[in-house]
Amino acid sequence: TGGQPIVYFNDTSVNISSWDRNFSSIILCNADNSIINNITWDIGSGYATPIFLSRTDNTNITNINMTYAFEPIYLYFSHSNILENLTISNNTDDAINIYNSNNNTIINLTSRNNGQRGITFTAAENNTIDYSLFENNLDGVVLYFDGGSIIRNSRIQDNTDSGIRL
Repeated sequence: TGGQPIVYFNDTSVNISSWDRNFSSIILCNADNSIINNITWDIGSGYATPIFLSRTDNTNITNINMTYAFEPIYLYFSHSNILENLTISNNTDDAINIYNSNNNTIINLTSRNNGQRGITFTAAENNTIDYSLFENNLDGVVLYFDGGSIIRNSRIQDNTDSGIRL
């Protein structure tokens, strides 16, 4: 954890704003209608998941800049969230992993130079990616057992294995 605390919330309407590298992970569990805004994270270790949502719906994650984590953002059984204005680069694994989470919207994501995928959807449906860039990752966008998701107004380029993997 780089000597930083793991922060855990199990309450609705949590508001986390302007935290700059003073945590190793923010975990929201059943914390619907929350806000995570204006976060810069660069711990340099590559072994943390800085933002983890579990069973958390209708949450806004905005204005995030993350480098050198393991898997910067993970949504697990979390629905109808908005992720907007994110820059995620130079991480060990996937920039964003969305597992069994439906109806999420990703707007203006820059996912660059990550060790694995720019974003992965697994057993996720009806998610939308808009105005995003996936560049120099192993794979740009991966859709496993995904249905009805939309990618539009986005660039997927110069990824090592594939731009979009189904």
